[in-house]
Amino acid sequence: MNLKTLAKLAIGIGLVVAIVQIVGIEKMVDALAQFDLAYFIPLILLFIASLVISALNLKLIADLFRVISFREALSIVVLSFAATLFSPGRIGQFSQVYLLKNKGLTIGQGTATVIADKVLTLVVLSFFASLSVIFFLPPDYGVTVLGGLVVGWIGLFFFLYSETGRNLIKKFILRKYRDIFTGFKKAIDEIVAQKQRVFWDLVLSAVRLLVTALTTQVAILGLGGNAFFPWIILISAATQILSFIPITPNGLGVKEGGFAVMATFIGIPLGVATIAIFIMTILNYAFAGIVSLLFLEGRIFDIEGKKPEKQVIQDRFP
Repeated sequence: MNLKTLAKLAIGIGLVVAIVQIVGIEKMVDALAQFDLAYFIPLILLFIASLVISALNLKLIADLFRVISFREALSIVVLSFAATLFSPGRIGQFSQVYLLKNKGLTIGQGTATVIADKVLTLVVLSFFASLSVIFFLPPDYGVTVLGGLVVGWIGLFFFLYSETGRNLIKKFILRKYRDIFTGFKKAIDEIVAQKQRVFWDLVLSAVRLLVTALTTQVAILGLGGNAFFPWIILISAATQILSFIPITPNGLGVKEGGFAVMATFIGIPLGVATIAIFIMTILNYAFAGIVSLLFLEGRIFDIEGKKPEKQVIQDRFP
C-alpha cells in the first residue's frame, strides 16, 4: 500500500471520526438502540437484489463479445465489489477487466465493457443527483453544481459517442498500454452501436438506484424514522456521486457525511440519518469481508471457469 493510498485511508477514517463527534455518540447509540430487527432481513434481501441487477448490467454488455452465464456475471460483480472496498487505488474498480479476461474477453473488450457500464451508471446517477441539487440546495450553489454536472454529461457523451473523444482516450490515456488494450476502440464502437442494449443498461441502472434507495429507506424505517421515498431516491443518487470523489477509498466518510447532511433537509433527524448510512456502510464491508475470506480459502467463485464459444455480434438487440 503506497503513501497516497494510506493518506486517502487516513482522510476517510478521519472524516468518519469527525462525523461521529459532530453527531454525538449518545445520539447515535440512542438511534441504534431503536433499530427494529424485523427490518434486517428485508435489508439483506434488497442488498443482494442490488448485486443481482449489477450482474445483469454487466452480462448485458459483456455478451456482445462472449456469452457469459448469469452465475459467472454475478461472481465477477461480487468479487469486484469486495476488491473495490479493500484494494488500494483503482485496482478494485477494474478487477472486472481481469475477471472478464478469464471468461474469454480480450483486455480491450473487458475494459470497454467495464467503462461503458460505469459511464451509463454515472449518467443515471447524475440525472437524479441534478434533481436533488434543484430541490435541496440554495439557488446560487445549485446553479454552480448543476452547471458542473451538465459539463460532466457533455464530457461523458463526447468521449463515449464521439469518434474524436474515443481517439483521444486511445492516444493519451491508453497510449502506454496500446498493445495490451488492443481492440478497445473497436469494442467501444460496437457497444455504442447497440443502442437497445445501451437503453436497457440505463433502465437496469435506474432500477438498481431505486433498490439502493429502498434499502436506505428500510434502514431509516428500522430506526423509527420516515421520509418521502422520492426524496430518498434523489439523496441516494447524490450520495453515490459523492463516492466518486477520489479523496478517500470508495468515498469513505464523504458519502456518509453527505447523506447525513442532505437527509436533514427532508426532516430526518441527524442521528437517525447517520446511523442509517453507517448501517449501509457496515453491511457493505461485512459482506465484502465474507466474500474475500471465502474466495481466499477457495470455497467459492471459480474465476477461471469455462471460456464460452465466441458470439457473433448481431446487428440488432438482443
